[in-house]
Amino acid sequence: MKGDPIGAKGDFVTSPEISQIFGELVGIWLVSQWLEYGNHRPIRLVELGPGKGTLMDDILRTFNSIAQTKERIQAVHLVETSARLRDEQRTKLSPRIGAESLYWHDRIEDVKPSTDQFTMVIAHEFFDAIPIHIIEKTAQGFQEVLVDIDRTAQTLTTTSASVDSSNRHRPANFRYVLSGNMAPLARTLGQSSPRFANLPIGSRIEVSPASWAIARTLGKLITENGGGAGLIMDYGDDKAFGSSFRAFHRHKVVDVFHQPGMCDLTANVDFAYLREAISAGGEVAGSLLIRHS
Repeated sequence: MKGDPIGAKGDFVTSPEISQIFGELVGIWLVSQWLEYGNHRPIRLVELGPGKGTLMDDILRTFNSIAQTKERIQAVHLVETSARLRDEQRTKLSPRIGAESLYWHDRIEDVKPSTDQFTMVIAHEFFDAIPIHIIEKTAQGFQEVLVDIDRTAQTLTTTSASVDSSNRHRPANFRYVLSGNMAPLARTLGQSSPRFANLPIGSRIEVSPASWAIARTLGKLITENGGGAGLIMDYGDDKAFGSSFRAFHRHKVVDVFHQPGMCDLTANVDFAYLREAISAGGEVAGSLLIRHS
């Protein structure tokens, strides 16, 4: 991971870094789930992509302030691959729960189902960073949109009004092309949701099979054995998107090909797709859509 992408000097700021109220409200929701469904079982918290540990810190503080939950958390599992962020999380969270109760994993699949704990999973601005595939429906079926080297033009002017004006002109080294009929993955992705069958010819959609697999595992994790609950918070809607893939650099939207490896890449989350994956193993309560003007 290059540098520190979170904060004023990075590429983006997340809600927990702005105000502790956000994390406290999430904590209250989790407490309500345990009080209603937990049957007084010990609590296990799992967070996907915990960043600097700020959200989990606020959640733990909330749990510790409520008499019924103060001594009920047995373990906190953090799905994090960055060694530097793991160190930051350890420093921040150890005073709240003790280092012996903190566990780190590279993948959610490494978090094993618990027979005696009530597992609650939090994913905040996690799925928007998971890789996507872009597929297009053609008369011959779905084809994948790939990145190719553009050997013709010297410059390319972007048309999106939201793109940072300082990056409207860039060396046209890359371009999007269709895979043709030699991409069986595109056909598989096109069949991965019944919602995609009736799309008109020419439609492009962003599909994340990795997100689907993670959501399916999440569903199993909170329904098997000890049971649990999950809360996913992200940018998106109950639909597939076709052109939400974008890059952020120093808090500005830039071309996705701008300084490869130095920008934060993101795409809107198709919550209906996640629901389809989770519902195979767990009950989905629905989505709450919050729009910001």
